[in-house]
Amino acid sequence: MIAEARNAFDPAERDAALARLHAAGVDEALFVWIAHDVAPRAMSPRIRGYVQPQSWFVDLRLPYIQ
Repeated sequence: MIAEARNAFDPAERDAALARLHAAGVDEALFVWIAHDVAPRAMSPRIRGYVQPQSWFVDLRLPYIQ
């Protein structure tokens, strides 16, 4: 399925191949997808309420953009 998606040059054909690949990954669920960011940062001066975490827990309910 990956080769089929990579070799499809027509956008609609590629989208259909990627949809089949995605559906197979979701349906088979051989493992759990985990995203892990070691150190999230707030880089914009417009962000308020962000507290740099001192442990693994980050409360993302507090920050907002001014």
